[in-house]
Amino acid sequence: MSKLTELNQELHALRETQFGAIKEMKDTFEGGSEISVEKKQAIEDRNIEIEKLNEKVNELNALEVQEARLEDALEKGKEVKSMPIHNDEPKEVRKSLGGQFMESNAYKSFMDNGQKNINSELKWNPQVELKTTLTESGYPPAVTRSDLVVPTATLDPLQIPDLIDTITTDNYQYKYLEETTFTNNATATAEGSALGENALAFTERTENIRKIGAFLPVTEELLADVSAVQGYLD
Repeated sequence: MSKLTELNQELHALRETQFGAIKEMKDTFEGGSEISVEKKQAIEDRNIEIEKLNEKVNELNALEVQEARLEDALEKGKEVKSMPIHNDEPKEVRKSLGGQFMESNAYKSFMDNGQKNINSELKWNPQVELKTTLTESGYPPAVTRSDLVVPTATLDPLQIPDLIDTITTDNYQYKYLEETTFTNNATATAEGSALGENALAFTERTENIRKIGAFLPVTEELLADVSAVQGYLD
C-alpha cells in the first residue's frame, strides 16, 4: 500500500469521525442540552488534523504527477524514431519584426479606422546571438590618397585685391573719401508728381601705410619628396 493511499484512508476516517461529532452536536442543540468544552476542543483538534492531512495529500499528489511526467519523458527519450534525410514538408516562414508589426491589430486598426490605444503582442525570438560586430572602424579598408589639396580653409587671397582699388605711394599716409550717408528716396510716383531726392555725404579718412606679410615654414624634405606641394604653396 502506497503512502498516498494510507493518508487518504486516514483522512477519510477522520472526516467520518468529524461528521459524527457534528451530528452529535446538532442533536444536542436540538435537544436543548449544552455541548461540553471537551467535545468542542475535540472537534477543533480534528479540524486541525484534517487540514494537516489535506496538505500532505496535496503534496503527495503533486509529487506523483511530477514523477509520472518524468517517467513518461524518460520512456519517450528511449524511443528511436527514424528521420528522413530530406524533409519535403514546407518550412515555416519566419516573419521579421517589421512584418509582424504590419500585420498587427494595432497597425491595421490605425490605418483602416484611425483607432488608437489597441494592444498587440509581437512574438520576436531571433535565432541568432549578437556579438561584437566587426566594422570598418576596427578594420579600415585600404585607400589611395591623392596629392591634390582642395583649398577650402580660406578664400583665395588672389581674389581679394581684385575687389579693392589699389595705388602706389611713397608717403606714409593715404587719404580717401568714404561714403557715410546714402539716402535713397527712389519710389513710384504719380503722373506730374515730383521725384524723390537722394542725398549723399562723404567723410575724409586717413590710413597709415603699414606692411602686411607672413611666412610659412616648410622642410626641405617635404619640398624634395612631394613635387606638388611647391606649386600649391606658391
